[in-house]
Amino acid sequence: MKSKPLVSVFITTYNHESFISDCLDSILTQDYENFEIIVGDDASTDNNQEILLEYKDRYPNIIKLVLHEKNIGITNNCNSILPLCNGRYIASIGGDDQMLPDKLSIQVEYLENNEHCNMCFHNLEAFDSDTDNILYYTHFDGNGKRKRDSGTIKDAIKEGVFFSPISLMMRAVNLPQGGFDERIPMASDWLFYVDVLSKGGSVEYIDNILGRYRRSSNSITINRPDGFRLEVDILNSINIIMIRYPEFTKEALYRYGQMLFKMRKHKNYFDFVKSSLKLGFHLKGFIAYMLYIISVGRIQK
Repeated sequence: MKSKPLVSVFITTYNHESFISDCLDSILTQDYENFEIIVGDDASTDNNQEILLEYKDRYPNIIKLVLHEKNIGITNNCNSILPLCNGRYIASIGGDDQMLPDKLSIQVEYLENNEHCNMCFHNLEAFDSDTDNILYYTHFDGNGKRKRDSGTIKDAIKEGVFFSPISLMMRAVNLPQGGFDERIPMASDWLFYVDVLSKGGSVEYIDNILGRYRRSSNSITINRPDGFRLEVDILNSINIIMIRYPEFTKEALYRYGQMLFKMRKHKNYFDFVKSSLKLGFHLKGFIAYMLYIISVGRIQK
């Protein structure tokens, strides 16, 4: 009988003492048996690390921990545990989110049967952390319209992340050397997925609800950092993409224009634009200026 491929479940966590047990239990009770759990804790100040150590004692052959003593940030935390993943496939999840019972088996089967597929993702139920009520489903936008079901690197550059990162399963063979780009301190996941898709193939949707996405006051998507820090990370990611993948410059500039349009009314707009130029690209100052004239300046008038 053919053995099932190993799956590495990749978890980053910080101050999730109220949620981490639910997350780990949802993985440990999967109907798929051949998996490992790799957890990076970014110097939690609550009891998160103590809970993780308890689970490690109970499941020493399944759980690997990296417990940081000082906070190193999201990107560096990801890179601290990525090299420890030994699976053929990598499944990512946040320490406050949950898997539904057959998630791993369904995604492994899909990837095993679809060699052209580089990454697959699924629908999630977003739920209120306080009430447990379902708020929405992640594969539909704010107008109830279904999002893109599949795409390539070209689509991911132009449209951004049209898939939920905590629903992804990836082929480990396609992971970029060096992992997440540490020049992008917070929102480095989009560039990472673009790098994965640069190996070829597609990202494809499985029409099942296979996970739960927690929405709480501590969620970064709700309690966003001040000063457009996430947006500046994306602008800097676009700078890197245009250098790394010049054949997709048109798609990158489209995404760049979208971001600048979104930020246009902020009083420190030009400071953010200058921050986005810091990684150094010869034509970037000119490009940013032209994008401002075309997509922002006229609109403000």
